[in-house]
Amino acid sequence: MANPLRLNGKNLCDAALEVLHNLRVHLIARMNVEREKPGGTRRQTFRLLRTQLKSVIEFIRVGQLPFTPLRMLRLYEGCINNELQPIPYD
Repeated sequence: MANPLRLNGKNLCDAALEVLHNLRVHLIARMNVEREKPGGTRRQTFRLLRTQLKSVIEFIRVGQLPFTPLRMLRLYEGCINNELQPIPYD
């Protein structure tokens, strides 16, 4: 069995990519619930979820690519800019 924490030449290890995939599934499900509420896609919560989903998809895309310092910088900047902040339920 392969070590899930090994980078295998990618920017993120397999375990981190799996966590991001699970987060993506969770965000999509939560967006579907928010879409059904009154106000739907105009709600601030929905907009925050959509923005965060775009960031997660970008992290997954960059994380699966071969390692380069610039790609790693993109992941680091995303963490510094707090792109994965908690979004409260309402």
